[in-house]
Amino acid sequence: MHPTMNDFLDALRTQERAITAEYYAVGLRQFHGWLTAKRLDPLKLTLADLQAYQRFLAEEYLKKDGKPLGRETQGTRMAHMLAYYRYLERQGLILGNPGRKIRLPSVPRKVTTKNYLDLQEVT
Repeated sequence: MHPTMNDFLDALRTQERAITAEYYAVGLRQFHGWLTAKRLDPLKLTLADLQAYQRFLAEEYLKKDGKPLGRETQGTRMAHMLAYYRYLERQGLILGNPGRKIRLPSVPRKVTTKNYLDLQEVT
């Protein structure tokens, strides 16, 4: 991974967020693989580059079973990458955050119905 990605994960660990760092590492490894394949420097990306990565997750990337990523997983992977770019901006490693205008995929909320007993069923 890019050294700044390791720095970001280390910063999470020092904030006692080791489990978060483990989950973020999964998304960042995938992002780094995409960057490497495209020969892109993470410190020089544009909004268009990040949108291309988002399209890659939605349209091209397939899981081991050959199915595309679900919208929730796409959103999670993008959220990990966007957190990394917020870190880069806070550290002064990039002048502007190219991910600021990225919209995460909307995920329909799951509605659960609760079956309460009525008064007659209770007695």
